[in-house]
Amino acid sequence: MYKYTVLTFIFNNYEKLHEVVDPDPEAEYLLITDDPELKSATWRVVYDPELDGLSPFDKAFRVRYGLFKYAATDICVCIDGSVQIKKNFSHLIADFIAGNYDIAMMSHAERDRFADEYAVWMRFRNYPARQRDKFFRMLQNANYDLNFRGLYVSGFRIWRRTKLCADIDRMTLAFLTMLGDEKQIERLDQTVCSFVLNTFFRDIKFMTLSFQVVVSDYMQLCRHKSDEPNFDVRFNTAYPDVHYVFNRPTLCRYLLPPGVPQPQWQPEPVKKRFTYSFK
Repeated sequence: MYKYTVLTFIFNNYEKLHEVVDPDPEAEYLLITDDPELKSATWRVVYDPELDGLSPFDKAFRVRYGLFKYAATDICVCIDGSVQIKKNFSHLIADFIAGNYDIAMMSHAERDRFADEYAVWMRFRNYPARQRDKFFRMLQNANYDLNFRGLYVSGFRIWRRTKLCADIDRMTLAFLTMLGDEKQIERLDQTVCSFVLNTFFRDIKFMTLSFQVVVSDYMQLCRHKSDEPNFDVRFNTAYPDVHYVFNRPTLCRYLLPPGVPQPQWQPEPVKKRFTYSFK
């Protein structure tokens, strides 16, 4: 009986298959694909014919936001297909379970506001202005504070088989569908998932992770269809990695070897802005 699932996906031959270097015998490894001929020595390849005919992003997001259609366990780690697993990271899962966390996600390494994220996507990834405008009209209709800080990355997630996590997924998928068109779902999902979390789920128990997780000794984010590292960067894990989560500075956890302590950091106390006197 497996303790947890590690799930990835490759559609339209977009990624190179990265074999798991050091599998955990207590984990199941699932690779969801639209290629019935794909083979792997370390992943159990699952071809899902129900995804046939959908756009590549529809396929990817129906899997990413529907993990427990495939995972047999109650905890599922979802990683992007461009991530190479180099070492067993079961101690992170043990800490997730021991801390009774609802979800785990990485904070964005560079940005924490939606406007900044869309500016980068439009400049470097040819993101259409009409899609940006649709997203910000949605924020306006929801009375969302554009200065609210918190942007979370979807490339590594730990999810539980709970109604709460299912609600996050259903809401995210619904908004992505609404923001899409007749041909495909909205392609930029991490802003939409971040909007859902920031707006409706601020009281969840959130294991906030550093982007170091996918550029660590345990995992490597690679360039598409390559073994070449996508980010040639190393974090100095002696220093805390602090980012805004739910509009507050928050210590983000590194993926370090078992027994190695996380760097210490204490947020400044919130100062009272008002005092009340009742007679």
